[in-house]
Amino acid sequence: MPRANAQSPATLADRIQKVMSRPEFARANFGIKFVSLDTGKVLYSLNSNKLFVPASTTKLLTEGTVLAKLGADYRFHTRIYRTAPIDKKGKLKGDLILVASGDPNLSNRIRPDGTLAFVDEDHSYNGPAVDGDPLAVIKQLAQQIAANGDLESVDTTSLASLTAGNVAATDGLARLIGEKEFSILFHEGEKDNIHISIVGQRVILVVIFDDRSSLGLVRLRVRKASMELEKVFQDLLKKVEAEKSNLASGFESPFAEITDEDIDNLFSE
Repeated sequence: MPRANAQSPATLADRIQKVMSRPEFARANFGIKFVSLDTGKVLYSLNSNKLFVPASTTKLLTEGTVLAKLGADYRFHTRIYRTAPIDKKGKLKGDLILVASGDPNLSNRIRPDGTLAFVDEDHSYNGPAVDGDPLAVIKQLAQQIAANGDLESVDTTSLASLTAGNVAATDGLARLIGEKEFSILFHEGEKDNIHISIVGQRVILVVIFDDRSSLGLVRLRVRKASMELEKVFQDLLKKVEAEKSNLASGFESPFAEITDEDIDNLFSE
């Protein structure tokens, strides 16, 4: 059996030429340069010294810069402002203004598993678009704002008690079949749904939503919120452990003079 040889430059050039000869590229200009990262040798070059308008590929430089400057864990913040005060009945006599800041989730690309939908075809040549309403998330956000704080019909005390009992019963079921726990519970109703999750083994997070919000979107938001809350709990735990250590060594804590009244005033401001 003959030994497989590395692809020759001529073969590579032929393959590139085959792509450039497609009818849809009849009026296109190409500038190409392939360089080996190992040796620095130029493997192929075509019009590499000419200047071109980068068009949509400019986003690669933009995204690379954002990733380098902001980091992979950066979270976009979409702020909402009002143009008028809220009356005594909780009604806004004005407009809500959403200020976009580049959040890629503000589209209809969120799948049920929380990932973003993607179509692997160049949009410049009448390729297929992502199915659905591109303003779906914006509409859901508006609906959430409209219903914000509307808990008059819900007995929150009973909700908390029943949720705790539900979690305890579910933990028993998990141990019965050999599982450590069921960290997420979901109850689907005709109109409203309840999503229950355990955050950091310390807090029960309950989300009530209707058919105007998708389960995938709720899970995505809950996962992000849970990660942030877990970090808060870890920081608090470290501070508590540090306080215990300081007290044991006879060191007077800088928080020793903070009273319960001070804490109440802090959260009531």
